[in-house]
Amino acid sequence: MVDQAIQQWCQAHWDELRGAITQRGLGGLIARDGAAAAAQVADELNLGTGHDREGFDPLIRAWSMIAGRALDMGSGLIGCPLCYVQRHHDECQQPNCLKPLPDDWITGCVESLRLYAQDLGLVSRDG
Repeated sequence: MVDQAIQQWCQAHWDELRGAITQRGLGGLIARDGAAAAAQVADELNLGTGHDREGFDPLIRAWSMIAGRALDMGSGLIGCPLCYVQRHHDECQQPNCLKPLPDDWITGCVESLRLYAQDLGLVSRDG
């Protein structure tokens, strides 16, 4: 029997992701609770990203981006995607593998979301 939920993030990586979002001035865009986040996800699934000005949640978007990329990399559905990335970094024997670290994924993902939020006019370009 598996004791982990599908794509359940460990608390350390979840806190690191949330902290990176907050440090870049995007914390105010995070949904106030799980119900609001679920409603935003449902809206995006039904309507695409056209309503991002009204309901863009960088935490959920980052979760989705990172989880999807980890699945593409072979993480499987069980456990924390960024723990998988760390294991891959630690264990990969392929000579040409870049061996990214979870911090690299978080930084790249959140930085792209910051630029996107700026383009939408949701956050200032000043900071």
